[in-house]
Amino acid sequence: MSTPTEVTFDPPKCSACGANLFRVFENSYETYTWNVKKGTYEGDGTSKMTCPDCGADLYDVFPDGVCNYVNPSKKAVKESE
Repeated sequence: MSTPTEVTFDPPKCSACGANLFRVFENSYETYTWNVKKGTYEGDGTSKMTCPDCGADLYDVFPDGVCNYVNPSKKAVKESE
């Protein structure tokens, strides 16, 4: 009887320094503006994703955000199932 092999995936690499992105810094910045007609605050925000090794912006690696990233190898495994 064979033992099932566990599938593992490598993280993407930083496009600036080539480091494996096992960790990614993501900072969210929110700005809230008081709406005098509604009597409430309305928020608008941005996120900044950077490489912990070189500090480069990672928008090219994570165009939809870090939490929405799916490894291309994982996509291939799902499609073959």
